[in-house]
Amino acid sequence: MIDFMPIKNNIQSKSAKRLAQSFGNSIACPSVVYNTDMLSNFRFSGDYTINLDWDAWLRMADMIGTFVYVPQILLQHRIHSDSATTVGLGAHARQREDLEIFGRLWPKAIAAILARLYSRSYSSNEG
Repeated sequence: MIDFMPIKNNIQSKSAKRLAQSFGNSIACPSVVYNTDMLSNFRFSGDYTINLDWDAWLRMADMIGTFVYVPQILLQHRIHSDSATTVGLGAHARQREDLEIFGRLWPKAIAAILARLYSRSYSSNEG
């Protein structure tokens, strides 16, 4: 697995935070801690069912603040057949949402290629 921030363990630049997300959502949502003082008015978008976290990281990347990465393994990610991701894969919602978010970051043709390559990671969701 590629680390979320392979060069530094913290980044403040808006462009660097967006770049860290430009090849896919490498942040497991349950592993995130938020500074609620900095994000007091922040809300997850209702526009996504699978990628609401990736959308959130991209919107947070445009805010003042730092993304900090802790490289130690602090939790296990459990996959089960009733998870939103598993259900979303079956309904092709994840594929649509991945393409949409890649389209926010890249020209259409590149977004399509990245979404197709990124879809290879879906097999890791098999419980």
